[in-house]
Amino acid sequence: ENMSLDNVTGGHVRGGHILVVDNNHYVQRLMRTILSRSGYLVDVAGNGKEALECIERVQYDIVFLDMDMPMHDGEQTITEIRESEIQHEHLP
Repeated sequence: ENMSLDNVTGGHVRGGHILVVDNNHYVQRLMRTILSRSGYLVDVAGNGKEALECIERVQYDIVFLDMDMPMHDGEQTITEIRESEIQHEHLP
């Protein structure tokens, strides 16, 4: 089961806060492992809709976004983020 806002480091964060958005559980686990071992706090979302919910609640330093996802794909998600850009102007 995919969990939004699934913090993997839980403690001191050296590198920042990252959101990984991908419907592939293998990619989620791989990205989480690599990034958390490098000192980042990592949250995971399984689709664009979950990503938007996460972005509303948490200020991320960067979002890794899969462009090809069912339901709410990456392009649609980026469009919605940019439409509300004033609220999310901290995202590159």
